[in-house]
Amino acid sequence: MPSQNLLVIMSDEHNPKVTGYEGHPVAETPNLDRLAARGTRFDAAYTTSPVCIPARAGFACGKYIHQIGFWDNADAYDGTVKSWHHELRARGHRVVSIGKLHFRLPGEDHGFTEEQVPMHIIEGKGDLMGLVRDDLPRRGGAKKMAAMAGPGESPYTFYDKEICSRAQVWLREEGPKDDGKPWVLFVSFVAPHFPLTAPPEHFYRFWNRDLGIPKLYAREERPHHPYVEDYRNSFCYDDYFDSPEQVKRALAGYLGLVRYVDENIGKVLAALEEAGLMANTRIMYTSDHGDNLGSRGLWGKSTMYEEIARVPLIIAGPGIPEGKRVATPVSHVDAYPFILERGRPVRVREGHASGPRPREDRRGFSRIAPCSPNTTAWAPRRAPS
Repeated sequence: MPSQNLLVIMSDEHNPKVTGYEGHPVAETPNLDRLAARGTRFDAAYTTSPVCIPARAGFACGKYIHQIGFWDNADAYDGTVKSWHHELRARGHRVVSIGKLHFRLPGEDHGFTEEQVPMHIIEGKGDLMGLVRDDLPRRGGAKKMAAMAGPGESPYTFYDKEICSRAQVWLREEGPKDDGKPWVLFVSFVAPHFPLTAPPEHFYRFWNRDLGIPKLYAREERPHHPYVEDYRNSFCYDDYFDSPEQVKRALAGYLGLVRYVDENIGKVLAALEEAGLMANTRIMYTSDHGDNLGSRGLWGKSTMYEEIARVPLIIAGPGIPEGKRVATPVSHVDAYPFILERGRPVRVREGHASGPRPREDRRGFSRIAPCSPNTTAWAPRRAPS
C-alpha cells in the first residue's frame, strides 16, 4: 500500500467516557461517532502523563516521561529530543501544525515545517507552582474558574474557531498539492479544557436535561488518599460549587465544550472530504489526557484515575479495519510508530493489534505504570524478567 497522508486531531482534556460511541447517556459527539464507526477505536488507550505539557511531549517523542525529562507544566518540550515531527520532516514530508502545542518557546525547532497560531507556555516558564511536589499550594484562580462555568465564549473557544478555520483552509488549498510525498497535518484544539464556558448553543443542549451527579461526589464517598486530598485542596474548584445547580452548570459547560470540539472536528473532516483527500488520508483522533469532571470531588487533571489517564483514540482511513474495537492496552507511546509507518496495513482483532513494534528502548517497562503507596502520580517500574 502506498504511503498515506495523515491528519492527526488532538483535543485537550477530553474524558473518553464523555462520547456517544462509548454510550454516555447525554453526550453528543456525532462526528466522532461516525469516525469510530468507520475506523478502529481503542478502549484502553492511555496518556503518558495526566498533565498537559508532559503528555504532549510524550506524544511528540513516543517516549515515557521519565525517558525525556519533561515532568510537569513548568518544563515544556523544547525540541531537543527527536520527535515524529523531526523524523518525518527529515524524510522530506510536509509536517504542519495548527493550534495548541504547549511547547516551550516560539522560534525553537520543534520539528514542524510550519507552525500556525501555536500556543506555547507563557514566556517559556509555564506553571511554576507545578514544580511543587509536597504540600501543594492553593490555587488562587479556582474561584474565578468555577464562576466561569456556564454559557458564553472564552478566549479558548475563539481560539478553537480560528484553528478550525485555518485547518479547513489548509486542507482545501495546501492539501491537494502534490509534493511527491504525503503530508502530515496536526490540528490541535483546546476544548474541552477549562474554563467550562461553552458557546450558548451547545451549553443549552444540556442545561435542561438530567445530568446526574459525578461519581463518588458526596463527601462521605470521596477517597481520602493523601495525594488526592492534597490535589483537591490545591485545585480547589469544588470549594466554589456550593449547590447542585452550580455543579450542573459545570457539567453542562463541559458537555457543551465536548459538543463544540466535535462540531469543529466535523468541519475539518468535511473539508478533507470536499477537497478529495479522504480516500488517501488516514485520520487519528486523541486527547492529551482526560478530566476528573467532578468525580470524587475533583475537577481538572493530575491524577491517575481512569477518567484522567485514559484517552480517546480512534484511527480511520485506508487500510484500517472499520467498526473494530481493541481492548488491548495501548498508550500514546504507540502512536509514534503508527505515525511514522503511515502506509503499513493495520491488522486488528479483539485482544491483538498488529502493527509496528515499540522501539527497543521501551521494552521491559509496564504499559500501564503503577502507583506508589503515597501518590497517584506516575511512577515507572521495570517488568519482571
